[in-house]
Amino acid sequence: MNRLTFNTRSLIRQQVLRLAIAVLGATLLAGCGAREIVLSGDEEGALEVLTAALDAWKSGQKPDSLHSENPPMYVRDADWMEGRTLKAFEPRESPREHGGEWKVLAMLTLAGGDRPEEQKLVAYSVTTEPKAVVITRSDNVD
Repeated sequence: MNRLTFNTRSLIRQQVLRLAIAVLGATLLAGCGAREIVLSGDEEGALEVLTAALDAWKSGQKPDSLHSENPPMYVRDADWMEGRTLKAFEPRESPREHGGEWKVLAMLTLAGGDRPEEQKLVAYSVTTEPKAVVITRSDNVD
């Protein structure tokens, strides 16, 4: 009978421990999803950041040269990094919120890079604070 009591107590302890771990895990996970994403800056600021970056590209600057701007600007665009030339650009709509960033569509006129001149609709992800960041998110825009 001692053996049966010991096994029963051991099983109960294991089940209680598993339940406690599950409750603790569920409590921790519930706290992770409760935060709201706060978008920094405004539409005008996002458009200004994108325009400044594309103006720099159009004038022949390199993306890394924008790090010394005040405030610093960080840009990631595959066409720019490949050495393509930006002939013209036109924002296509007002910036809109998208996952904690501003999404801005722009029509680019590109040349160079061993390719013919082309017009390309690009979606940019823009943040304005704490650093100005512009990243190409998609060449295939809905």
